[in-house]
This record gives sequence, structure tokens and C-alpha cells, in this order.
Amino acid sequence: MLLLDTNPYFLDVAFNATVQVVLNNMDGGEHPIHLHGHTFAIIGIGEGVYNESVDAAGLLSNASDTPPIRDTVSIPPLSWAVIRFAADNPGVWLIHCHIDWHLANGLGATFIEHATIVQQTTTIPRDVLSLCNSDPSEAYCNLWSRRHRYTRQRG
Repeated sequence: MLLLDTNPYFLDVAFNATVQVVLNNMDGGEHPIHLHGHTFAIIGIGEGVYNESVDAAGLLSNASDTPPIRDTVSIPPLSWAVIRFAADNPGVWLIHCHIDWHLANGLGATFIEHATIVQQTTTIPRDVLSLCNSDPSEAYCNLWSRRHRYTRQRG
């Protein structure tokens, strides 16, 4: 099965900026969440749904804190985790549950980091473009046209 919606999130931040991601696991099972292209600091894990006004005070945040650095965080059932990483690696990076059938059911997303740099430095080979089921200029075959079309519609 080919998933056409890859849940893209554009990280339009300064190069090397700190990105913080809140991951809520509102499921009764544990989820090992893996991020490609980066290692990250696990700055907090807690029960329930993350609440900024309550939970932010308990996050590791100062120089004396030494959060674990990983590429995967296991989020317990009905819990949350907060991760931080530096946006210093332009590319399209998958973040997903490491349990294969969870990923196959949609527990994944893509972070598009520094899209302009990726556009300027990456050429998609014709044989890869030929795998598309329609004209390569269509939105699901051309991520960049999808973004620009979305941007024009929204603003």
C-alpha cells in the first residue's frame, strides 16, 4: 500500500535553530518513535497529554541538565515526550513509530528541513520521477509544487 499523504511539516527555521517537538501518545500501547537525520535530546517524559502551562516547568532546559541524546524515544502508554534537536541537516526526514505495522497504519510524518536548500542542492533522477502514477508536476509527485500551492491557498 502506498500512502500518498506523508504528513509533511516544513521546518522553516534558521539554520541550526533549536526545534522542540511534543509527542503525545494517546494510545494504550507503548510507541518507540524514531527520527531519521538527527539525534535529539529527550528533555521530558510524563503521563497524560502534554500541557504547556503545567509540564513545561519540569522539562530539562538549563546548561547543568544532561538530557539523554538518542535517535529513538519510547513513549509509554497514555503519555508524552518532548524532544529537541538542532535544525542543521537540510533534508526530508521521517519520524515514525518503529513498530512496523504502526507505521503502515499511518504513525509517521516527515519533517522537511530547510526546503529551499534541499531544492537548490537536490535533483530527482528521471527514473525516480517515472515511478509517479501521473504527470511529475502533480502535487503528490512534486513536493515543492504542493508546498507552493498550499502556501498560495493559505496566504
